[in-house]
Amino acid sequence: MDKVIEKAYKLKNAMDIDPRFIKLNDIEKKMENDSEVIRLSYKKDLLEDRYNDALRHFDKESKEVKDAQHELYLAKKELESHPLVREYLSSYQEVRLIIETINDTLFSDLYIKECNKCE
Repeated sequence: MDKVIEKAYKLKNAMDIDPRFIKLNDIEKKMENDSEVIRLSYKKDLLEDRYNDALRHFDKESKEVKDAQHELYLAKKELESHPLVREYLSSYQEVRLIIETINDTLFSDLYIKECNKCE
């Protein structure tokens, strides 16, 4: 078991010094301190709440829900169009693929065994 823990720490340390992970963390810090990104994110969150409220009070096909959904769509689009957010999403995609590969390599047997228990 100690060897597994040691290898897990080595993997974590390798990820900590990997330029792709470092870049993602740096961009995330920039986004967290960028007033425009903060404003756009807050706007999106408010419109998401408005949309969820509309869903609770009106039929999904109602004008109120459709209007709220459209406003939310526009806010998300505006946020995701910001250069820092676009850079983050691009970097995140690269890191996500690495993490998926690691998960598949390390845990694919567990997923198969777990799924077989469900049958």
